[in-house]
Amino acid sequence: MKQFIKLVEQAYKQLALFFHPSYSFTIADDLPEKLEKHRVYILGEPSDPWAVALECPCGCRSIIQLNLLREAKPRWEYSISHNRAITIKPSIWRKAGCMSHFFIRKGKIVWA
Repeated sequence: MKQFIKLVEQAYKQLALFFHPSYSFTIADDLPEKLEKHRVYILGEPSDPWAVALECPCGCRSIIQLNLLREAKPRWEYSISHNRAITIKPSIWRKAGCMSHFFIRKGKIVWA
């Protein structure tokens, strides 16, 4: 039964990836008071960003902020494709609250 439940969860996550809207991005000096759903905020100067932020995609409405500074740990990296789709590496894993674990690849959420 546990294996069946795991298969259903995996299928659900794959369907969610297919139907989930794409994430776009905005470059901003500071984090806005209200974040838009399905948007990643790249914070700082375009040539020297220091963080990215987004609303948790699980629906809990928590704000996730990820460090981009090379000298700090942990840190993430992002890339923008030729069609302006954002990818963030490595995965994003909330250790508190909803405990979501996911990737953002080519603007799509991929649940881990």
